[in-house]
Amino acid sequence: LPPPYLQVHHDCSSKGSAIDLTTLVYNSQRWKLTDNATGVCLSTGGANGSNPAVVARFDPVGNGSKLEVAGAHFSTTTAILGSWGFDSSTLKKSLQHHPGYEKVFLGDTNAFSHTKNVDFAIAWGFDLGASTPTQAATVYDLTLPFLGYWNADRIITSLPGSPTP
Repeated sequence: LPPPYLQVHHDCSSKGSAIDLTTLVYNSQRWKLTDNATGVCLSTGGANGSNPAVVARFDPVGNGSKLEVAGAHFSTTTAILGSWGFDSSTLKKSLQHHPGYEKVFLGDTNAFSHTKNVDFAIAWGFDLGASTPTQAATVYDLTLPFLGYWNADRIITSLPGSPTP
């Protein structure tokens, strides 16, 4: 990456398999990584498996909110299980919930629209902040009865702001 951009990532790829990697890219002139990022494979809760997640805390350079940021690629079982699947409980264990840090999730939940952002926030142990709705399909234009449309890619945050877009 060109300066001033840096990255933290977790790789759940296994030898001979497809790449299974989650990366958070940040501007080091605006954000300071406060400690080592935590990486986990959501399928196992350990360093090896599939469905990578990375959690990192950032302090602003200058003014602004302190952030605990999670990036993740959930399994397709989330399409059925929603926010109550193994991926969510594993991610919750990785979130450190340090006082004074707002939460930001950036990732592919593989969830349909019947699972709301607030459902994920509750499952992960924080209050939903500013509304960041995904109001249409993000990958495929796929709608199923009782599940709704597939809005897999989400931004979910505890940052203060309007609960409506």
